[in-house]
Amino acid sequence: SRKCGQVNLIWFLLWLSPFIAAMSNIVIGTFCALNGTVRSSSDISRAEKAIKQFIFVLLVLFICIWVGASVAGASMRLSGTLLAFCGAAMIALFLWLYFEVGAKLINATLKSSRLLKRMLAIVTNDWFRSGFLCIFGWMLPGMFLIEVMRQRVRRLRGSTNSTQWLTPEATFALEFFRNWSWGSIFIKVNWLVLVYFTVSVGVAKVTVLFLSWLNEELRTIPLTWVCFIFFWVGFTMFMLPPVPGIPVYFTSGILIGAQARDTSIGYVGGILIATALTLVLKIVAVCGQYSIGYFLGKSVKVQQLVMVDTVPTRALERILMPRGLHIGKVAVLVGGPDWPTSVICGILRLNLFQCCLGTVPVILVSAPCVLAGAFMAGPSATLTSTERTLWEALSNTAVAVSLLGQLASGILAMYFIQDTISKHADELAKPRLEHAAVSQLTESEKEYNDCYAEVIHWKALPKFWLFLISSASIINVLCFGAFLLMDEAMFENFQVADSISDPDGLACDGNLGCALVRIVKQDTPLGWCVLFFFACACVVHFIFLQYIGRKARNVYKSRLVKGAFADDAAVRTPSKQES
Repeated sequence: SRKCGQVNLIWFLLWLSPFIAAMSNIVIGTFCALNGTVRSSSDISRAEKAIKQFIFVLLVLFICIWVGASVAGASMRLSGTLLAFCGAAMIALFLWLYFEVGAKLINATLKSSRLLKRMLAIVTNDWFRSGFLCIFGWMLPGMFLIEVMRQRVRRLRGSTNSTQWLTPEATFALEFFRNWSWGSIFIKVNWLVLVYFTVSVGVAKVTVLFLSWLNEELRTIPLTWVCFIFFWVGFTMFMLPPVPGIPVYFTSGILIGAQARDTSIGYVGGILIATALTLVLKIVAVCGQYSIGYFLGKSVKVQQLVMVDTVPTRALERILMPRGLHIGKVAVLVGGPDWPTSVICGILRLNLFQCCLGTVPVILVSAPCVLAGAFMAGPSATLTSTERTLWEALSNTAVAVSLLGQLASGILAMYFIQDTISKHADELAKPRLEHAAVSQLTESEKEYNDCYAEVIHWKALPKFWLFLISSASIINVLCFGAFLLMDEAMFENFQVADSISDPDGLACDGNLGCALVRIVKQDTPLGWCVLFFFACACVVHFIFLQYIGRKARNVYKSRLVKGAFADDAAVRTPSKQES
């Protein structure tokens, strides 16, 4: 049946291909019509508009990546396709900005636009540069190779007398890259890849396998106990930072829908119970996550880590402060990541009831997930293959509706945050008395941070350690590309509705540990090779952190002894960095 389903899918995609091509052409044509080529150095306003659109679309793509990781529990294939699309779209977006606007006009616009000057601080931040390397790092050697070939052709044609290997444009880019703080950037590249693996690969797949195993284990238990156990298991999962909510909603539809169809409650009654249960579960989880943030927020260090004294966090606070159901508030609470959003609400000491009230519209996202799970289970355990195909199609449609709802909420949230920053940036940037302790802590750590930045500079690093951390970063960038674009080539296409005991699937006979191993494809070494190199790079990364942290503390202490800092520096203690 699995092979027949794959054949049917191929025929369906062939039949649908002209429609997909037509829609793609419409999207591309619309984009080209709205964004003409901007080349005139005097057309600053159009260039500024293009750069703003670029930043907004880039943020939307980051939201798509998060949504794609969240929906992995319902459909790993859909998740992998969406993540691959986002990766390709980011590359195309950067190329569009460069070729449509041009480097000179971008620089002129950044110098003349007040809003873009603020954004320039973000773009030149090491975290942004690290993200740029994660996406485009594998392309840089090819780019410089092409520039070498271009310079060689220019010399052969007699259009240049330069003896340099690179073109002037590539030489300028190389000098620009040399001024980067590569030690800091290498560390941040490793952190970004590690976070992506944790959220989009590790936790996503472990969550799917665990929920599938739970589905098998609870099949013979009465419905009342199933609801009780699932509620507390779901609550525990919501308390874990990387776990998204969509797999939990999807599982409730499968589990409760299948259990209720053989009772007096019926299939439809089971769907209603699962929908209500997931809504209550989400509200209770918001309270739990809010409590975590509330107690963690008593620490000034935690407030500093979430940057409560910065404009973006204050813009988020301004959106969430009003009472009632406002579209911006609902978009942030529903479209934002589950755990971080609620925890930040607790840290900011927002009204808990208002946060729960603003979260209630999450039912527009959770209900389609519940329906998708229930449709996957079907109204009967004895469906024919034709009926099963129909219900699976309805399930995929419900998953798509939920994904669009989540994506729309995230896009609206980014729009309102960006709009609030652009309208109230000056007001939000003013110092506040309640954040004075955070500012003092930041100031007290300045000397140690300066020592850390000094010892981590690539020119100050010993060649051995520079080689180690750069090698680890290069390996992590390659692994990131593999995780993003080659997910189906490394991992089995497994969903919550599947059984880990299925002989045609993982064939683990209810053994969760076996499923965790066999989720990596066994017929090709690609998955295990990528995971091995990724693990080695992470080990090198943490060894380097220990080395550089110890060296920075030694430099800091030696300067304290020599009296290189102000008098009050003697009472300051270094904090752990690069977390």
